Amino acid sequence: MKHRILFLTLFLSCFAAVHASAELKRYTVETVPDTEILNYSYVTDLSSVISPQVRDSLNLLCRFAKDSLGAEIAVVTLPGIDTGAYGSLHEFGTELYNTWNLGDKKTERGLLILLVTNPEEREISFVTGYGLEGLLPDVYCKRIQANIMVPLMKQGDYGQGLLEGVKASCGIISGEVLIPESEEDDDWAEALVVIALIFLGVLFIAVAAMRAEKKRKEKMGKSLTCTTCGVKGNMKYDRYVVLVRPTTRSVGKGRYYFICQNCGGENFKDVVIPKDGSGTGFAGPVGGGTLIGGGGDRSFGSFGGGFSGGGGASTRF
Repeated sequence: MKHRILFLTLFLSCFAAVHASAELKRYTVETVPDTEILNYSYVTDLSSVISPQVRDSLNLLCRFAKDSLGAEIAVVTLPGIDTGAYGSLHEFGTELYNTWNLGDKKTERGLLILLVTNPEEREISFVTGYGLEGLLPDVYCKRIQANIMVPLMKQGDYGQGLLEGVKASCGIISGEVLIPESEEDDDWAEALVVIALIFLGVLFIAVAAMRAEKKRKEKMGKSLTCTTCGVKGNMKYDRYVVLVRPTTRSVGKGRYYFICQNCGGENFKDVVIPKDGSGTGFAGPVGGGTLIGGGGDRSFGSFGGGFSGGGGASTRF
C-alpha cells in the first residue's frame, strides 16, 4: 500500500511539473513584440510583473536617456525563452538587440535589459551596444544587477528592481555617477544616493506630467455625450490611438477612446498632434504633454539601427 501511495505521489508530481512546463510561454526572438513600434513604449512586459506606475517611470527614464543622453534603452520581461534554440539568455538578448537594432546607427549607444521570471530560470541580463561598452563595461553591468536589482527581485519586486537598474545605468551613462572600485556597502550607498538625487527632479516632472494628462482626460470625458444612450459626462478613459502619425512637415491625428459607464458604449474624441520637430516620429497629443506608457496603438517609428557585439552581463538569482 505504501509503495502504491509513493508511486501515485511521484506520478502526480511529475504530471504537475510537465503540465506547468507546458503552460509556460517560451519566446523566441521572432515572437517578442517590438512595443516601441506598436505602443510608443520602451517596456515590453510579457511576464506582467510591472505595475502601470513603474512602467510609466521606466518609459520616462528611457525617453530621457534617448533625448538627453543619446542612449536608447529597452526593457523586456519574459516568462521564459526557448532554451532549445538559444544557449543562454545573453545569447537570446544579443540576437534580440540586433534584431531590434537598438541605439543610433552612428553612436551605437544602446542597452537592452532582459528579465526572465520563471522561478526555475530567473535571470537578469544586460546587452550593450558597441558605443556603451566603454561606459558600461561588463563588470559595471554585473554590479548593477547583483548589488541593486537582484535584492529587490528576490523579494518579488521585479518592477522596482528594473527601475533601479535603469536609474543606475542612466546615472553611469550621464557621467554623473561612478561605480565604486570597492564593493563595500558604504561605497554603494553613496553611489545610490547620487543616482537618486539625479533622477528625483526627472521623476517629479514625470508625476506632474501624468497628473496633468489624467486631468485632461477626465475633463475631456466630462465634455462628451454618449452617442448610444445620450448621457453626458459619465465616461471612463479607455485608450489613446494615433490615427495619422505627424511628420516634420505635417500634423498628425490622435483619438482618445472613452467607455460610457451608463450603457457601456464606446465614444471618442479626436485631437491634433503637432508636427514632429524632433524627427523621431513621436506622436503625442496637443496640449497634453508627453503620453508615457499606457495602452493604444501609438505607432511612431522603430529603434535606431545600432548593433551589439555581445557586451554586457547576466545574473541568475
